[in-house]
Amino acid sequence: MTPEQPISVEQQDGLVTLHFNNGLIQSQINRLHPEKLPLIANRMMLVHLLFGLEPQSVLLAGSGGGSIGLWFNHHLPATQGLAVEKSAEVISLAQQHFGFPPANSHWRIQQADIRDFLASAPQRFDFILFDLEERGDTPRWLTNSAFLDDCQNALTEQGVASFNIVANSSEQFVRDLWAFRQAFPNKTCCLGNPESANIIISAFKQSPSIENLSEKAQAAKKRYNIEFDLFYEQLMKDNPPQSGIF
Repeated sequence: MTPEQPISVEQQDGLVTLHFNNGLIQSQINRLHPEKLPLIANRMMLVHLLFGLEPQSVLLAGSGGGSIGLWFNHHLPATQGLAVEKSAEVISLAQQHFGFPPANSHWRIQQADIRDFLASAPQRFDFILFDLEERGDTPRWLTNSAFLDDCQNALTEQGVASFNIVANSSEQFVRDLWAFRQAFPNKTCCLGNPESANIIISAFKQSPSIENLSEKAQAAKKRYNIEFDLFYEQLMKDNPPQSGIF
């Protein structure tokens, strides 16, 4: 996210919460159980794991508190991770209150604008996760065709990018979805958040296998303790035939 508003950290009953925009929750972890993601929005950002993909490299576009990075460090400790965060204040809060990045881990954090970083990305990533907002809306530059080209170029051949989109209106969402489908033709899928107006759009470099996807979702649920079975059911509702990867 781009914190142009006040930022605050709340700690209660073992939970550490990072607030943007006067109460908007961006990150939350249980310091005693960093292997869990309390926020469904954070868990939904990992929906592509139900396709049986296992990343060797992950890029977080916007670090927030680093809860997803901490989750990866627990479940897939060999994964190389980088968080690119524009705000020095957010980086400081992530380090002080969330313990991100963890010492002796394969994760690091870099202060930079994600647009500049991707324009000349020094490496390719299996997963790129975008959780960004500006004044309660999706940044308009996020759906710019040149930026999406940079995203695609920064993915490995088996890579996937996930975007947390704020669907404040159906008209704006249709325009956003069209931009992603243009950049990743027949290689996208949507997952709606039942608790908010946010929608996760996953965009694949290559079309993933959807064979036995229900069984893959069950296996991912067992492995990661995330409700991937419910995410699979929601994917089937949110993505009619011929709408993307399905």
